[in-house]
Amino acid sequence: MIEKYKIGFVYHLTGLRDGKVIWEETIKNIIPSVGINYLLTSSMAGGSQYTSWYIGLSETAYSPVSADTMASLLTNAPECTNYSGGVRITLTADAVSSGLFSNAGTPAVFDFTVDSTIKLVFITSDSVQLSTTGLLVSAVALPSPKTLAAGESLKVVAGLQLTSS
Repeated sequence: MIEKYKIGFVYHLTGLRDGKVIWEETIKNIIPSVGINYLLTSSMAGGSQYTSWYIGLSETAYSPVSADTMASLLTNAPECTNYSGGVRITLTADAVSSGLFSNAGTPAVFDFTVDSTIKLVFITSDSVQLSTTGLLVSAVALPSPKTLAAGESLKVVAGLQLTSS
């Protein structure tokens, strides 16, 4: 009687050197159970809402699973902090339109201070680097590692779109 559907964010990653594109990749993620439960509770069941979201990175190869939380994710894939700013990068969302939640208008940009090889990207409600608290709403393993040298940047656009069947 009730049908199940897969839901997930789509990430578009762009490596930049001196403002010029050196590579691009688009990938889909999983939303862990804690994220799915949050989305349903906050939108349909009167639950509390987070108003800010942050994007984090890892240099560890790890395939996220539905049981992941921030604590388990960072235990398995320690966070990369080799970029300027000292905090996770804010996901500044555009106005929701046509069922789309995205930061396409204001991509998150990581400016690397140390050579790094990114293997995983995640979205959480906690801005503090290395923090295992906060809600993990998305995590994605990159199909191939992305190497960025000191002085290069990673631009991340993440989005989730819901449509009627």
